[in-house]
Amino acid sequence: MATFKLKFRPSTAEGKPGTMYFQVTHRRSTRAVYTDYHITPEEWDGRTSFIRITGTPERQAELQLIASKVRWDCKQITSLITEKEQAMVEYTADDIVSAFRLLPPCPTWFGFIPRHGGEKAPHRQAGYSQDLS
Repeated sequence: MATFKLKFRPSTAEGKPGTMYFQVTHRRSTRAVYTDYHITPEEWDGRTSFIRITGTPERQAELQLIASKVRWDCKQITSLITEKEQAMVEYTADDIVSAFRLLPPCPTWFGFIPRHGGEKAPHRQAGYSQDLS
């Protein structure tokens, strides 16, 4: 059975945020899936291997959004592994990584608004009712 861990790679440039990535392991083969999530070393909790929500209220909101996306990604990777295991098919860590990269990004409220912001609800006239029978 494949496993995965959330990891943090600090930036080599001083003062720059590092990158979070998933390490996927299956049958002694390990692959990395880098994300677009960037945090500072102070925002990474090495003991729990997760994001530490700190800083200004604005930064806390950003970190909470990143944490939400990470949880979504974890659920997606878990589902991919479970699907392969239940199908009882041979697979590799590369298969999990490839399938994960094909998934759509985490749906967020901010992504929902531009797609549906221009839509208007159907207008109903006063006193109008629809017979549903």
